[in-house]
Parts: sequence; C-alpha cells; structure tokens
Amino acid sequence: MTAPDGRAVARGRRQWPLPKQADPDAPLLVVKGLSTHFRLGRTPVHVPDLYDTAGPYRGVLVPGVAAWALGALAYYLAAPWGGTLPALATAIVSYRLLR
Repeated sequence: MTAPDGRAVARGRRQWPLPKQADPDAPLLVVKGLSTHFRLGRTPVHVPDLYDTAGPYRGVLVPGVAAWALGALAYYLAAPWGGTLPALATAIVSYRLLR
C-alpha cells in the first residue's frame, strides 16, 4: 500500500505515541563512507578514527570483504538448518586466515 507521493503507508494505528524528537519520515539507516572492518584484536578502537578519511581505518580491507562474502555464502547454504552461526563462524575463521 503506497501513498500518492510513493511512500509506503503502514497499516493499522500505532499503539503508543512517538518520542518527542522522533521524525516518522526519517530514514532508519544512513550510510556515510561505507567500509567494512572486522576488528578481532585486543587493541581498543578510538571511535572518531572510524570517521576520519585519513585515519587508520580508511579504505576497504580485502580480507574483510572476502570474509563477509564467505559468511553470506555460508548463510545461504546453511539457511534450511539455521544459517546465522555457520555464517558467523565462517566469517571469523576466514578473516583470521586471510589477513
């Protein structure tokens, strides 16, 4: 069901009020500078560095993308029996082997 302007319209009424700052038309996810990182080491992560384009987390880590792809494949193949744990294990092990 869509509104005349193309937005999806939810069926039914909300059972509770929205918080004061909530914007019902705001997107649920905003992606800025898409990058994938599996950080399995014991060193702490300095969060502002994640958004620094010249920082230590810049660019794309090929082992991270490959581990993500292998995890997605494992999820797809194991979906009939429950794919979450096999996908997670595959991603972690493959990242450890590839880096």
